[in-house]
Amino acid sequence: MESFPCQQCSAFFKSHQSRNAHVREFHQLSVNSKDAEGRHVEILRVDTEFHCPLANCSYKSKKASLMRAHYNRCRLADIRTFRTPIEEAMARRRKERLPQPGDEVEEIPSLKEYGIYLQKRARVLICINNRCFSGVSSNEVISHLKHHHTIICPPIVLAELGFVEDPPQNIYNQQDPIPPFQGIVMSEGIVCQICFYSCVKEQSMRKHMEDTHQDSAHGPNWKDCTRDFWELPPLPTFASELQNSADPLDVPPWLISTGIHGFMQEASEKGLLHADLATIVSDTSTQYLALYPVVENWLKLKTDNVLKRSGQVRMKILSTDINTAGNSPLNTLGSFKTVQHYASICTMFLVFCLDVSKKVHPGLPPCPLAPMAKQLLDSFSQSISNKQSIDPLAIGDCLVFLFIQVLSPLYSDTSFHVLQFITLKMLKVDGSYHPHHLITRIISPIQYCVRMAFLYLNLDCSPPPPDLPISVPSPYSSVILQNLLQDNLANMWTYTTESDKINTPFSAMRAWQHLMASVTMYEGLPETTFWADTDYKQLSIDGHTITLPQIEKTIQRTFERVGTLMEDLTKGAPLPRFDRSKYTDPPDCTDVGFNYLVASDSYHSQFGPDFLLTTWLKRGDPASYTLGGGRGWNHGKIWDWLDLSDELTKALYFCFHCGCGQPSRGTEEESIKIVNTPESPRSIFWRANTFMVRTTYHKTQAITGYGKNRAVFLP
Repeated sequence: MESFPCQQCSAFFKSHQSRNAHVREFHQLSVNSKDAEGRHVEILRVDTEFHCPLANCSYKSKKASLMRAHYNRCRLADIRTFRTPIEEAMARRRKERLPQPGDEVEEIPSLKEYGIYLQKRARVLICINNRCFSGVSSNEVISHLKHHHTIICPPIVLAELGFVEDPPQNIYNQQDPIPPFQGIVMSEGIVCQICFYSCVKEQSMRKHMEDTHQDSAHGPNWKDCTRDFWELPPLPTFASELQNSADPLDVPPWLISTGIHGFMQEASEKGLLHADLATIVSDTSTQYLALYPVVENWLKLKTDNVLKRSGQVRMKILSTDINTAGNSPLNTLGSFKTVQHYASICTMFLVFCLDVSKKVHPGLPPCPLAPMAKQLLDSFSQSISNKQSIDPLAIGDCLVFLFIQVLSPLYSDTSFHVLQFITLKMLKVDGSYHPHHLITRIISPIQYCVRMAFLYLNLDCSPPPPDLPISVPSPYSSVILQNLLQDNLANMWTYTTESDKINTPFSAMRAWQHLMASVTMYEGLPETTFWADTDYKQLSIDGHTITLPQIEKTIQRTFERVGTLMEDLTKGAPLPRFDRSKYTDPPDCTDVGFNYLVASDSYHSQFGPDFLLTTWLKRGDPASYTLGGGRGWNHGKIWDWLDLSDELTKALYFCFHCGCGQPSRGTEEESIKIVNTPESPRSIFWRANTFMVRTTYHKTQAITGYGKNRAVFLP
């Protein structure tokens, strides 16, 4: 049998692969790699061990492969940890910006269906398909539409246009810089100071200098003949850094599809903080408190009498198509609690429109309002200021004024008042977003109130029969019929259905509702599960087989692992004794931000918010070190501690999920709240010596307005 001896020691091996592995692990003198910036790094073996060369890292290993794997991870953690805020800002800085289209953009009737418009000031055609917003030469329009948007445009359309292009020249080096062109994307780039040629990439500019300006190109400082060009972006602020710190790859697709993410980016560029935007929509303002009783009175009056109206009209108002009736008639709300909830959402929406009308928040993206809606909203605001009463019937007219509106396709969806309201309602003060299924729960009350307003508009404008008493119409019904519906009552259905011809707020709101329903329906579907034997002891889950004893063992091990993880997280710090008798929980308190910890603050606050950190520092914290009289932090160990806390969270959630039993879905568990919020009360209560977790699942929610309650008691 052939053997392979090691040339550096007396060991023998059965194959040359084994010998090579032995040489790498025990006789290799150095490890070659690259740092985070691509520079070559050589790690030498010292006293039979490799030591990580990064500061604040004490990792060492005798094996070259382990050291190489560790350094490849540690170098990225090092650059992630020590990057300055400005470096982070430049790494995330957007490479292009779009000045919002306005009065400089003109519609071309013959090219409107192809998404081609005219930039009047620049005398250039622009494409708006899929938010392209790029300038296109007239002889390149057909090619651009075909290859970038798969749209076929007949050449005769452009031949009959008779458009003469005359774009401005030398726009980069004027004494008085011109403002950006509306509707044309502007990119970061480089401008030639000799002929004002501009491009985005440096290699393109180098080629231009070599081909066109050879005298400058051969010099070592050819960049002196160029300069960087920015379309005057705002400098990053610390607040915007916090707001934009999330990895763009981690943004959920539904935030991008709805335009909420783009809305937040645009607001951030104007210096608005996420936390400030989250407080715009509130149910504690003076206007809300004054308007809510009026909206509640109107909604209760209308929903109580809706069943007295024709079923045919109530079927039509629920139709999604202008030519067909709905599947069911519009019904009354299930309970007075539902009426209060719907009235609250509708009031917050109207108060937001009041602020938009008065331009209280000028930094928000554009949000056009119909002129008659603005007049009525201003009268509401004046009545509230003068403490005068508001006619409840005018609430329905105001909703009709707001939703009889058509916006240009140049606007984004978040420019609709209702969608901008929903966007702001989805924001949390801590910089995160509410779960996506909350959008449908915001849309439903507004949609119901709008349909109710249009239903009674139809009844008010219909000729009264002689054998029925004359009802009091709303104060603006005749104005709406004459000025907005052109004396044709059938035109109202255009604004309450899903139209693919005109861009209405109701149609856009329904599109969001369909999208969120699809996201909820297809997220986190459980794997296919069935019994693999007739004794019902073996399960087949997504192609994997597991027995019931194995499941029991997994659950038991997870419960035991929770204790181990807690010990690892506390790092030997003795936790205070948990005295259950000291905790109280009045269940009738619904104040926002309240929970059992608030009620028992006098007990648990004695340990302080930094109990663990203070204890560690007194004992010599394992994640810090002393250097030059100051304290430094071992960032690698801190990241390990955070990863360990994530593991504990996963284990606790697994235990809770198994303890809940059926029905227990991620959608319901995701909605669990620790404290009372303006949208709903908390889900976790303290009962004697146990926790009570209240969850809901969506049974009969469409009728009652809330899910069916289910309580789980956990030790």
